[in-house]
Amino acid sequence: MIAGSPTQRLNDGKDRMKTDVLNTAVLGDELLTDKQDLQREVNEVVHTTPVVDIHTHVFPPEFGSMCLSGIDDLLTYHYLIAEMFRSTDCSYAAFWKMNKAERADLVWKTLFVDNTPLSEAARGIISIMDTLGLNSRAPNLDEARAYFRSRDMREHIDWVLKAAQVSDIVMTNDPFNEHESWIWKTGPNRIHVFMPACVWMSC
Repeated sequence: MIAGSPTQRLNDGKDRMKTDVLNTAVLGDELLTDKQDLQREVNEVVHTTPVVDIHTHVFPPEFGSMCLSGIDDLLTYHYLIAEMFRSTDCSYAAFWKMNKAERADLVWKTLFVDNTPLSEAARGIISIMDTLGLNSRAPNLDEARAYFRSRDMREHIDWVLKAAQVSDIVMTNDPFNEHESWIWKTGPNRIHVFMPACVWMSC
């Protein structure tokens, strides 16, 4: 195993978290038995320990159109699209004739304005908007779109990773995709915190 690799850092993080939990759970020779105190200490360790996300479908800006970002890409995630079709009369043909912004508008209206967002995927959108200080009860996406347009992509990525305590991201890559192949042939085997799956597996 390569010293300092994401695998090593992940294992180190697990060991550190176990040690921190044990250290905070024991005061001298006495166990920390108060339920609220123990829960507070465990929560602190969990929320401050960096993690490696070993399965993602996100790409850095160097991947061009494959780098998805913004409220429109969030709302046109396939889980939300499938959920939307259970609550709308819009046909598949009509939906796929729309551009991305129109699809996002329909998903937002159907799942978040006309209905209560209860699914895991829908609640994920609410959590994202709340974290970013956006109105998750807005009648339209004007505010959210303006927010994402105002953000520098690289700064936003760094902010999100810091907020989520993610130190490294392992991508899901297709070695037979011509666009991806061109990137790997002309660039480094690692871009910022984004690591291709083949490199992760070799660590």
